[in-house]
Amino acid sequence: MEIKLIVVASTFEITLPPDLIWSNEFDWVAVAGGVDRTLGGTQIVWTNPIQKGRPIDLVANESRGWITREVVELLYNASEAMTPMELVFTYSDNTMPGNPFTFNVAFRYHEPPVVEVQPLMPSRVEFSNNDYYIGTIKLMEV
Repeated sequence: MEIKLIVVASTFEITLPPDLIWSNEFDWVAVAGGVDRTLGGTQIVWTNPIQKGRPIDLVANESRGWITREVVELLYNASEAMTPMELVFTYSDNTMPGNPFTFNVAFRYHEPPVVEVQPLMPSRVEFSNNDYYIGTIKLMEV
């Protein structure tokens, strides 16, 4: 599996660990709906497709998906410097070789922090680019 964040209109890309967990992959329903009543008591049921806004949470936990400090710093820099830009999220799954999922995404600034990580081994005093972190990267389809 390959997971990349690519800045649109640029060659800049961040390659993420291939074993990150897309924790909310099947939580999204692309339909909004509701039930209302008229003043006369008639029930009105409505549905509409939702075009964008799918949340994508990429999670590294204690057992898999560890993110190096170097990648964490790239993510923080991207989240701060590229606010108006779109990123392309490409997710290739081994179960469907040759069929990557590609989404235009942005960080979910309305749910801060957009990159929420902590060191895998927090007792260290000195840090290096090869230290591992766990946490969540919050994206949404735009």
